Amino acid sequence: QWQSSNDNFVTNIVDISGATTPNSYTTSGFTTSGTTYYRLKVTCNSGTATAYSNIYTVVANIPVYATLPYTQSFESWVNGCGTADRPDASWRNSPYSGDSAWARSDQGTVSTAAWTNPGSGLYSPVFSSGAYSARFHSYNALNGTRGYLDLYVDLSTAGTKQLKFDYINPTWASPEALDVLLSTDGGVTFNVTPLTSLTNVFSSWTTQTVNISATSATAV
Repeated sequence: QWQSSNDNFVTNIVDISGATTPNSYTTSGFTTSGTTYYRLKVTCNSGTATAYSNIYTVVANIPVYATLPYTQSFESWVNGCGTADRPDASWRNSPYSGDSAWARSDQGTVSTAAWTNPGSGLYSPVFSSGAYSARFHSYNALNGTRGYLDLYVDLSTAGTKQLKFDYINPTWASPEALDVLLSTDGGVTFNVTPLTSLTNVFSSWTTQTVNISATSATAV
């Protein structure tokens, strides 16, 4: 019998209905952030003796939809699925670690994104405002790999919205591309054609502007 708890099995221990497969249990989807603990309880058929598996911990960090107007300068990243792996609670980073992970420009170390050679391929200056920026480590990312940095935002306000961001890539090489995609269903599906696709050398910080007419409250 699989069991769950929200306080490491001190109190509020619940038997999960129907969850009796010995070797695995698949959780239902999480709708709120928080920590849940799971374990397997084994009971002797001929008595009442019980034994328990190790405790499995699942931390759900559900993005909070940002409201307009919204600004992010990528100064102070917070923990999501990893250490300092998202700009704030309205973002999701996939993967959150490795050379294909986004990170703050100075945080691609072993303790955060775990990039290979994080000092290689660094652009200058590392910011257009503040002191940092969001960086994709294309210098060591393998060809064909993708890193996704998703902003969850409420676009239900009437009228055309504008996405503006500053971009730099002084060492661009084909087939690199920075694509901006839009989802209006919470990230279940995205448009096939990017809203914009940057495929060129940008030797200095350049402001990009994208008009968005969507009115979804669950846009990504």
